[in-house]
Amino acid sequence: MVRNYQRKTQRASQYTKEILNNAVEEIRRGTLTIYRAHKLFNIPKTTLFYHLNGSRGNKSNTQGRSQAIPIEHETRLAAALKIMESWGFGISRQEVFQIVTEFIKINKIKTPFRDDCPGDDWFMNFKRRQNLSIKKPQSVEYSRKKMTDPFVINNYFDILKKALDDLNLNDSPELIWNLDESSFSHDPYKTKIVGARGKPSSRTTSGPGRENTTILSAVSASGLKAPPLIVFKGKNIWDSWITNEESGFAGTAYAASPKGWMDSDIFHNYFLKTLLPALGDVRPVLLIYDGHSTHVNVKLIELARENQITILKLPPHSSHLLQPLDLAVFKSLKNNWDKELVVWQRKNVGVKIPKKKFSELIGQTWRNLSPDIIKNGFRKSGIFPFNRNVIPEEKFHPDALARWKNSQAELEEPQSKVRESQAELEEPHANLGEPQASTSNGYTPHVSKSNLLDHIGQTSRSEVSFEQLLLNTVKQTDRSETKVKRRKVAKGAEVITADEVLERLNGEQLEKQTSPLKKKKNPSKKQKRRKRQRKNSSSSESSNSEEELVYINSEDDLDPEVFEDDDIDCEMFEESNEQIGVGQWALVQYCTKKSVKHFVGQIIENTNEGWLLKFTKYRDKYFFWPEKEDTDLVDSENILKILPEPLKSRRGDNLIIKIDFTKYHF
Repeated sequence: MVRNYQRKTQRASQYTKEILNNAVEEIRRGTLTIYRAHKLFNIPKTTLFYHLNGSRGNKSNTQGRSQAIPIEHETRLAAALKIMESWGFGISRQEVFQIVTEFIKINKIKTPFRDDCPGDDWFMNFKRRQNLSIKKPQSVEYSRKKMTDPFVINNYFDILKKALDDLNLNDSPELIWNLDESSFSHDPYKTKIVGARGKPSSRTTSGPGRENTTILSAVSASGLKAPPLIVFKGKNIWDSWITNEESGFAGTAYAASPKGWMDSDIFHNYFLKTLLPALGDVRPVLLIYDGHSTHVNVKLIELARENQITILKLPPHSSHLLQPLDLAVFKSLKNNWDKELVVWQRKNVGVKIPKKKFSELIGQTWRNLSPDIIKNGFRKSGIFPFNRNVIPEEKFHPDALARWKNSQAELEEPQSKVRESQAELEEPHANLGEPQASTSNGYTPHVSKSNLLDHIGQTSRSEVSFEQLLLNTVKQTDRSETKVKRRKVAKGAEVITADEVLERLNGEQLEKQTSPLKKKKNPSKKQKRRKRQRKNSSSSESSNSEEELVYINSEDDLDPEVFEDDDIDCEMFEESNEQIGVGQWALVQYCTKKSVKHFVGQIIENTNEGWLLKFTKYRDKYFFWPEKEDTDLVDSENILKILPEPLKSRRGDNLIIKIDFTKYHF
């Protein structure tokens, strides 16, 4: 089949379908002959003869052959494909072929397709007729798709509008700020190149492209930029990592963390030392950012309240719709950053970018960012100027949108009745005897899975429709037998500097401090081995209590992820009223940032700075002297208990103290 067929003659375009039907009727009534109608209407005699005898009829509205699939079915298929796309379950080209083939076979439709499967020519014309295209969909997490709920989004805009009105910031874009962090790759991957058509291309980089650095940025609705924060991976910040202000961005802050990620202390220091000076002296200020755990804590909220800064937390999983930095700034910033990396790596082939050069290029890229891009981000998010209708309806979850519109219609119905009653009181005889118009909510209901067939139109009961075949592709598996663990529902948007939020966070922090230590969810092999050894060497009663603890023998073994609390207060488990003296054995408590540890040792000297103890090691309910002598000065407050003289084991190398140590951490 010729894909771009060009008609050779214009015979069929010299007359219309109506003219042909009229000519046939005239011939049947006897007013015209076939020859006379041929001359009068310029219609071929054979065409008139075939239509007059009924051997050839009007099978199609087109001049060529009729469509393989009737146009009404094809239109329904196109409408269903568009609805599937709006749900986020778009159908691929190959799946369209499979569904059409199944539809043809089930409904026993005669087509010119080989094995009832359409080909590329049909699909190309189907796209053209129904205004469809092949596109690459943007991946959206289910959590983000689910949170595009009009109830959540409109509640956020209600809170935002109230905050803007209460703070009188509707005409002060320089006092409305947004803050967020993002990771920047050390190798370019976005910038396209020019090359030969049909030939593969590559780019030489210094690494595999998996190394990233976290950058924290803050911008205002007027286009202002605060100095960024660069979080390097490491334990300390070195002067060789810091660039001068002339080369980079003035006031750039630096931090280091073990994994190169943001944490609460780093965020608090940036807020105090960098962001507050950048905001200026005018107050109040509205600061909008997401509810990441590093951004929300009591110490930060108290600092914001002291400086008249109102913090508005975005709803969870909604930053791709509501956060200015995500909507406009980061994309442009990373594109420019990628171009800078390409230029630098081309002049430094195979060299890993130094941290100082990284800081310099980040500062230059941040400095060259256009303020118009920042303003556009606030406009697209509906923050400034305020616009609660900035998110189009197709972005919302279909079922949630339908529920939202129904709820709005129910709210508007009583008001419409009040307006009608007022109109009747003002003009009691104006519409007397006339039928009252039914109330309309003024919107087209969004199509959901339950009403897809009703929205497009029902088919006859004897045939299987395209809609039914498409719904089978999204039919969910039965998970009724799967045990679902209960989870706390995430809160939506809220002003976290409000009194009730601060009170709630204080309660949660107090609960954490008073709760017992929790073990690590996934203990290491060393911790499992210790627990197994203790279980084999102790009674069943003591082993049950030991399984609830994590045992740490030295500072090197301390895992910073063992405990969930950020800080553990050093509290005395037992008050010691016994007289402390040289030669006695004592239980000593040490407090670190992440844990509380205990040691058993013998007091060997009383000095002006404290008691000097010689410590033992603990293993399998026995104490023993380490190969390298372990001594330390201890205050009287850290001595919890005076212990009895230990007994020697049969071998003589181990010491036994007849006290239950299960509640202590060795």
